[in-house]
Amino acid sequence: MLPKYLYSKVEWQEKNNHIIHSLDFNGTYTNEFFSISYNSLDSISYYDIYLKQSIKIVSISTFYSYFIPEESVIFCNGFQSWTHSREFKTNERLLSYFPLAKKFSFPYGDRILHNYSNKSGEFHGWGYGYVRTHESSLFIGSLDERQGHTLLKFNVRKGSIELKKEVQITKSNEESSIGKHFIQTGSLEYVFKEWFKKLNLKFSFNKTVFGWTSWYNYYTSINEKIITHNLESIQKFDEIKFFQIDDGWQKSVGVWEVDEKKFPKGLQVITQRCVEL
Repeated sequence: MLPKYLYSKVEWQEKNNHIIHSLDFNGTYTNEFFSISYNSLDSISYYDIYLKQSIKIVSISTFYSYFIPEESVIFCNGFQSWTHSREFKTNERLLSYFPLAKKFSFPYGDRILHNYSNKSGEFHGWGYGYVRTHESSLFIGSLDERQGHTLLKFNVRKGSIELKKEVQITKSNEESSIGKHFIQTGSLEYVFKEWFKKLNLKFSFNKTVFGWTSWYNYYTSINEKIITHNLESIQKFDEIKFFQIDDGWQKSVGVWEVDEKKFPKGLQVITQRCVEL
């Protein structure tokens, strides 16, 4: 069963004004600034928008009604590598802080981008997600991330799904399509294949792979000794195929040069050791 469209919400800014205006509408809406309409065809939903004046469209949200059974699981795609990507039971809740990160008093992942409800049965992810039962899966995925992130919110108690898309439309007297996303039901392999087709990408359904990353163990507190020690230590685990050095190797964010205090021999020595192993 596909979700039922309920209503939409658009946010915009007038020229030379930082105030963000917002309004809810059902299907179509027009005012002195723009005209917008919701469209759905062949598993693809999107909006046609026409700007009458020089304003900035900030985001477009789509609200759906969808019953989420208790026995189902919800997959939430994490924000980059900052939050977990996994399936959640419907009675679980998302934590706004990773336990170790909270100890060191800095936010884990996407807390600065989205407010956590800290309530069970309320989940969010980025780009794509699905609700899976034994019989079938409901998949929702963005078809265009060039203008900004796509936030997906699942609410088990309310039986609702919200898809919020960041957009950056500013040209007046020009029609654009925004907020394009894909909705499909079926087996996981089927829905992913169909999504990849819409994205014009080659599909591959690989087995789970395992790897090691410095982020969840040390965050930015890494150096040559720590990385080398872990690289040598994981050799006893045959299932580990990837070794990732995350944030902390550079002098600062934006200055992508190796911090010579942390890595006096540079990173080439470590990468060469990876090749040898």
